[in-house]
Amino acid sequence: MARATRELREIRTMIDAIVEVADARLPRASRNPIFLDDAPDKPHLLVLSHADLADPDATRKWLDDYDRQGVTALACNLLNVRDIESIRERLVSFHKPLLKIAQARGRRSRPLRVVVAGVPNTGKSTLINQLAGKRSRNVAARPGVTRKIEWLRSGSELTFLDTPGILPTRIVDKKEGLALAAAGLIDDALFSVEQVAFALTQHLLKHYPDQMFERYGVSLEACDADVANLIKTFRSMALRMGCVLSDDQPDTDRMSRVLLSDFRSGRIGRITLEHVLTEILEDHDS
Repeated sequence: MARATRELREIRTMIDAIVEVADARLPRASRNPIFLDDAPDKPHLLVLSHADLADPDATRKWLDDYDRQGVTALACNLLNVRDIESIRERLVSFHKPLLKIAQARGRRSRPLRVVVAGVPNTGKSTLINQLAGKRSRNVAARPGVTRKIEWLRSGSELTFLDTPGILPTRIVDKKEGLALAAAGLIDDALFSVEQVAFALTQHLLKHYPDQMFERYGVSLEACDADVANLIKTFRSMALRMGCVLSDDQPDTDRMSRVLLSDFRSGRIGRITLEHVLTEILEDHDS
């Protein structure tokens, strides 16, 4: 990560625009703090991926909030053709002023040089593959697949610089770390699976009670804000979902994995873990 950060600083004079990929379920916590602290002063597009898994009302509020901040942001499903075209159109609009400058100076036009950056597993390589129209980068549903910086040409208009995902060497805010782990953006081993699932359960019961009742048969009233009740509710979820040990006790480890799988795949519903002007996942040790 330190080497990639140094390389990003070294290529700042070579690029024309920035595409920063974050996760629509965590529009603030999934932004790259290292890159933001040292971002080149270039046209900047924030792409909120996994918008098809995020709460659409929450996403609209985030887009409005970024608009007020002067940040150009698009919420996208990176497998949707229309969304990919919207990103391409925005990048082409970044290119037009450079083309005019080149023409005025009698120079030959060249493709827009775009750096694609973001934390691991937000969809950077998927975005480049879609824009390039072929599988030119390795893509996998785990953090850290991209290991080195590489250029990739996309038609006559765009050239992309794919970068390894970068996170701080240490996660300072534990609540953000739990949320990043719940979304699969950092290694699951950084927190216990039950710790992540418990924090996720509390957030879902608070913000998405109807979906939780429909999927797991539990309600906000049964949960309240008491930690003991939360644990009891989680154990009842395990029993309802058939996560049971040989002695008929709830298997909370298995239930934790079921919950995370359900959330990441969208089986619970369209969920956002971070809301404008509200707290991120609550932090309680189970």
